[in-house]
Amino acid sequence: MDSNDEPRNGPLGGLNIDFDHLDAAEINERIRLAAAAGSSPGDPPLPPPPPGTAPDAPPPPALKSRMKGRLRRLLAPFFPALRLLSLPVQEDLAEATRILHATNVRVDEMAPILSRSIEYLRIMHVLNHNLVLELTKLRIEHDALKNRVRLLEKDLDFLTRRERAVERQVFP
Repeated sequence: MDSNDEPRNGPLGGLNIDFDHLDAAEINERIRLAAAAGSSPGDPPLPPPPPGTAPDAPPPPALKSRMKGRLRRLLAPFFPALRLLSLPVQEDLAEATRILHATNVRVDEMAPILSRSIEYLRIMHVLNHNLVLELTKLRIEHDALKNRVRLLEKDLDFLTRRERAVERQVFP
């Protein structure tokens, strides 16, 4: 097994870390130095640059970044005026945001009422269906009774005429 006196290799490759005596500040400093050098702590060192080149010469800036910088410097005096002109838009945006938030809160408050209303509508639909069914049955029964009453009226008229005819024959 490993000896407690010698450091073990950690998950960072070539960076030796003594896990028995951890010092976070020292480890962070080593990682920072390795990152500043442009390599990870476990990478082998980079070869020296070829002779005749500047070791740390920055590459020439691209045309786009140069144009951005010039445009930014050109427009810098106008930034306060642009901020002043954009203030009403920002205030309108903030007001719209507040209104939308208030509306969302009201919608959230109305959600239980809406679900209850939907349930009531379903119940009312079923009730309406049942009422239409019962009214249809009653209408059919009403028509049947009306026809029966007409038949009874005809029978009554017939019997009334027969009674009169019998009375004329019996009591001349």
